[in-house]
Amino acid sequence: MISKIPKSILDLPDEILKEQISRYLCFRDVSSFQSTCSQIETSISLKIMHAVELQPEPVFQFYDRSNDEIFFKTIDPILFDQSHTILFTCDFKDQGWGNRKGFLYIKELDNADRSKIESSGRTICSSHLAEHQWTKFSFEFMPQIGKVYSIWYKVGGGGGHELCVKNAKFRSLVYDPTGVFSKLANADFCKTDVFCQNMFMSVVDTLSSDLERKVTDDENSLAMQYPHFVTLFKSIGLILTDDPKQLLAMKTFLINLGKIKSH
Repeated sequence: MISKIPKSILDLPDEILKEQISRYLCFRDVSSFQSTCSQIETSISLKIMHAVELQPEPVFQFYDRSNDEIFFKTIDPILFDQSHTILFTCDFKDQGWGNRKGFLYIKELDNADRSKIESSGRTICSSHLAEHQWTKFSFEFMPQIGKVYSIWYKVGGGGGHELCVKNAKFRSLVYDPTGVFSKLANADFCKTDVFCQNMFMSVVDTLSSDLERKVTDDENSLAMQYPHFVTLFKSIGLILTDDPKQLLAMKTFLINLGKIKSH
C-alpha cells in the first residue's frame, strides 16, 4: 500500500519534524524553522535552558611555556540526551602584548573513555587567536549520544604568554514538549539549593505514587488532593495536572540535575 504523500510540511508527523529535520539544522536555522508557525513550534518543542556558569573563578588565568593543548573543564549540560545544541560563550584575551598564541577548543571523546578526558579527545571546535583585548567568542555544537565533551586551551610557548577567560558559560537547546524542563531550569532553587531540589523530588515522587494508585477519572485530581502543591507549582510557572508525562519530565530533570551537581 502506498503511503499518502503529504501536501505540505505541516502534514508531516511530529517524529519526522523532530528526528529527521530539526536534528540536521544548526541552532540558528532550527530556531528560524521552529518560529515559522505555531504548529511546527509545538511539534519540535525546542527550548533554551538557563546559562550554567563555570564557577568559581570570575576570571580564569592560564600560564604555560609550551604549545600543548591543556584540559580546562568538562561540559556537563543538564538533559544531555534531550539536547539539540550546546552553546558555549565567553570573553577571552591573551597577555595584552607581543605575539598572539592563545586558543580555546572543544573536544569530543567516547563516553567509554571518560577516564581519559583530561588527556585525549578529538577537536570539534576551535577559536580564533586570542586578541590583546577582551573579545567575545562562542562555540556551538550538536552533542552525540555516547560522547562526552570538554573545553581545552593553549597558551603558547616562548615565555611571557598568558590566556584569560571570563564570563564562561554554556546553555542547552533541548527538546521540551511538556514545557517542564525550561520552567524548572529557570527556577531559582534548581540553580543553587540542593535541599529544595531534594524536597521537590520528594513532592514529585508523592504525586507520581498517588497518580499510579488512582483507579478512575472520577477520583479527586492531584490539585484537589494537594492544594498546597498547586501553589508550589505556580511559583515556578507550572500548573499541577494529572498528566503522568509532566511528572515524568520533572523527575527526569531533577535526576539529571543531581548528576551534574555531584560532579
